[in-house]
Amino acid sequence: MPIFETLALLSILFGVIACLSWNELKEWIRSNSPIAAADLVRTALANGDVQIVAIGLNAKGAQTASKKWRAKLLDSELANRFGHQNSIRVTV
Repeated sequence: MPIFETLALLSILFGVIACLSWNELKEWIRSNSPIAAADLVRTALANGDVQIVAIGLNAKGAQTASKKWRAKLLDSELANRFGHQNSIRVTV
């Protein structure tokens, strides 16, 4: 079975996304009004997956929403935004 088909099957069975994209995170931030910014935390898991936790913040800095993703990979734009850091604050 080709790698992308395998990753898609794992995603369906275990709730793991094959590749988490910056656009997906950005869309979540934009769709959860009144988020003014989001803290993103990246954790490398023992099985090789990556967990991203997003904490939406309003203009006063209070938490308004949160979401967690598990993925096999991050797209290049999201990986570049993190760089060598495991937590970042973003605005969109």
